Amino acid sequence: MPITRRGLAVTTALAIPALAGAPLAMAQGAWPNRPLRLVIPFPPGGTTDILARFVAPPLAAALGQSVVIENRSGGAGAVGVVETLRAAPDGYTFCITISTLITAALLTRQPYHPVNDVTPILHLANVANILVVNKALPVHSVAELIAYGKANPGKLAYGSPGIGTSVHLSGEMFKQATGIDMVHVPYRGGGPALTDLVGGQLQLMFGNASST
Repeated sequence: MPITRRGLAVTTALAIPALAGAPLAMAQGAWPNRPLRLVIPFPPGGTTDILARFVAPPLAAALGQSVVIENRSGGAGAVGVVETLRAAPDGYTFCITISTLITAALLTRQPYHPVNDVTPILHLANVANILVVNKALPVHSVAELIAYGKANPGKLAYGSPGIGTSVHLSGEMFKQATGIDMVHVPYRGGGPALTDLVGGQLQLMFGNASST
C-alpha cells in the first residue's frame, strides 16, 4: 500500500470524535465493531508509551472496544508511523507520535514526507525536557557540568530516543550554547537510553520529564 496523506488522516482521525463523545458511524456499519490498534513508535517505558497507556483505557471505555497497544520502535519514531500509514485505511489503526517527527524526517532519510504524508489530528500533551546526569559524575550544578565538559572534551556522552527528537536537539543546543564537546548516542527510545544512563554507559541526558 502506498504511503499517502489519506492513510494517516483516516487511521488517526476516526478515533478522535469517539474519544470526545461525538457519534461516529462508518459507511458500511457502526464503528468500531472490533478492537482497535494503537501503534506507539517507541519502546516501552518512554513518554509516548506512558501517554498511550494512560489514554487507552478511557478510549476503550468510550468506544466499547479494546485498544491493543503495539510498540514499533526505530528511526526516531519513523518505523511506527510508516507501520500506521501502511495499515488498511479502515479506522482501526492509529498512532501516537511526537512533534519532532518532522525534524527527524528532515535530518534523516525516511520513506515518507513529514508534511505531505502526515496530518496531525489531536494535540494530547506538552512535555518538558530536563537535564539529568549519572550520579557518579562529579558535578552538582549546570555550571560544574559545563566546567567538567570543557576540561574533558569528548568524554561526555548523552543519549536520546533518536536523531531529530527533542532530546537530541536539546543536547545539541546545549553543546552550541556552552561550547562543550559531547558525544551523541541515539537509541530506539528514551527507555533504553535512560537505562544506560543509570548504568553508567551515558553521563547525561535531556530526558522527557514524564519518563526520566
